[in-house]
Amino acid sequence: MINRCRYPTRNDYKYYRGKGIRVCKRWEHSFDNFLEDMGSRPSKEHTIERIDSDGNYEPSNCCWATMYEQMQNVSSNKRFEFEGQIKTLSEWSRFLGIHLATLSGRINRSGMSFEDAVAYTDSEREVKYTHDGETKTLFNWASSLGISKTALQQRINKLNWPLEKALTEKRRDYRD
Repeated sequence: MINRCRYPTRNDYKYYRGKGIRVCKRWEHSFDNFLEDMGSRPSKEHTIERIDSDGNYEPSNCCWATMYEQMQNVSSNKRFEFEGQIKTLSEWSRFLGIHLATLSGRINRSGMSFEDAVAYTDSEREVKYTHDGETKTLFNWASSLGISKTALQQRINKLNWPLEKALTEKRRDYRD
């Protein structure tokens, strides 16, 4: 953190101090101050991250994050809003259970809008499920339930839940 903002001979200097990013004086000269403000690293997978990627290294702009979490905060990431949520393409890919390359290809090579890309199905290959007289794709059922396609697939395939239970079980929020 300090070195990338201090030494012009470093390859990554241009992305940090070269863009005006600095380390606050409180941290630059005292690891104890840094530790007091940030606490110990939660795990070996965590590194320091700037919440605002154009902001300085300072207590109000830093947190511990995994590499995956940090990659979602890269300034070049494009974010998409869908059904009231804003996520990166990678996050939508994971949430919807659509391979990232597939989703990206639909948008970039096929010129689809994001909404069309996530709703697109190959009707010959897409499995449809019928419940209470309604027939929908797995993606459409998951969307109407407010869960990811992957979660619904796991309910049906890995947990071997009957379709009735998979489509009627309430979403659990494990963050509470």
